[in-house]
Formats: sequence, structure tokens, C-alpha cells
Amino acid sequence: MPRIHIIGAPGSGKTTYARKLATSYGLPIFYLDEIYHDNSGKVSRKRSESERTAMAQEFANTQNWVSEGASFSDWVNPVLKRATEIHIVSPSRMTRVYRQIKRYIKRKLGIEHSTYKETLNGLWNGIKWTWNYDHDTLPIILKKIPKRTKIYKVCGNKIKKYV
Repeated sequence: MPRIHIIGAPGSGKTTYARKLATSYGLPIFYLDEIYHDNSGKVSRKRSESERTAMAQEFANTQNWVSEGASFSDWVNPVLKRATEIHIVSPSRMTRVYRQIKRYIKRKLGIEHSTYKETLNGLWNGIKWTWNYDHDTLPIILKKIPKRTKIYKVCGNKIKKYV
């Protein structure tokens, strides 16, 4: 059974794709946002780097899983090293921006749950990140992935080996 980590820019559809994949394989799913944010109290807080690293290592060491997240800091390295497959979810920039704005509105209206407080500044930073993701962030993540790991690009319903 695989250990699949799903990456992509904010608004790319990582969570939706991860749920479908986890369901089809019958695997547990881990969300990096839930490791990054501690929602156990009344107010969400960012976990420390050491807490995040320990939590990521703990789930990465389990047998089989699907995980997803946009984070690429060093605390994610245990996940990248243990993954047997990386799936890059990659819709167009405009699709990603539209989804981010739609998600922001749904969360502000209380229609959708968030693991952190939504702000206009956060939305703007997310849009800038997603707009430059393919050029700035993706190359950094790809350098961290072991050579033995299979990498696939997901565009709509098509999955192709990443070259």
C-alpha cells in the first residue's frame, strides 16, 4: 500500500483530491494544516517547529497514509522522505485564485470550517503565494523529495507521471 503526499498551491484542490484518494484506497488521511495549527483551545495557535516536526514524524512512520498540505518548511521533511508517491495538484492560476476567494467568503459566512482566523491580509498573501507557486515554491519542494519517490501531476481527472 502507498504513502501518498499531495502538494499544490493554496486553492488547488489538495484536500478534495486527498479525501477521494484516501477513500478509494481505504487509508487514513493527515492534513498538514491540522499539524501546523493547534485548535485545542478557544483560540487557534501556531504550533512550535519542534511540535510540528514530532507530529509529522509520528504520522509519517505509520504504515500507509494519504497526506496533504502546502507547507514546505523543514518540519514537513519526514513526510516527504517517507512518501512513496507525491501527487502535485495543479489547476490553472485563475482556478486557484477563484477557489481561494470562494473559500474565504464561505469561511467568513460560517458556511465552511477553518483551522485558522481568516483575514483579508491572509487572503491577499495566499493569492500572491498561489500566483507564484509554480515558479517559486514547487522547485523548493521538488528538491526535497528523494529520487526513488514516484511523482505525478494531477490536472482535472488526468494523472500523469511528472517529468
